[in-house]
Amino acid sequence: MRKNLRMYPFDPDKGRALIIYSEKNTMNKLLPASLLTLAVASQAEAACMTLDNRYSGAIPANETVTAYGPVTIVNGPTCSSVVIRSQVQSAQGGPKPTMWIEKLENGQWRKVADAPGGSASLITTPGTFQIRHRNEYPVPRVYSGNTVITR
Repeated sequence: MRKNLRMYPFDPDKGRALIIYSEKNTMNKLLPASLLTLAVASQAEAACMTLDNRYSGAIPANETVTAYGPVTIVNGPTCSSVVIRSQVQSAQGGPKPTMWIEKLENGQWRKVADAPGGSASLITTPGTFQIRHRNEYPVPRVYSGNTVITR
């Protein structure tokens, strides 16, 4: 028995492909069609661009610095969100600087993710972001960090 299957291209705005069967018994084909749609959707999300940025610097005693950014992130045509992951470590060993992620909203910087333990992650909408570090010690500290942005 020949199956008559017609599939239309994946529509990223609707998040699914349109599949039409011409046979009467479509119940046996419903699960494979759903799995096919899921596979196509996951491939579309996998097409998102990932940017890996390494940085380093020195933080004066009891000061706060912008370690990375500001950077404006827009979604690619197949991505539904922006994912930001950032890590920091002390180049001298010992305690890590305090770190957080800020987003520019209505002309003001707003903290959107804290970094307990030197690592922060955020799933958000497109916008302008920066990574901030604070040295809580009375002597300058050298740090290195890494920020990965998927869009």
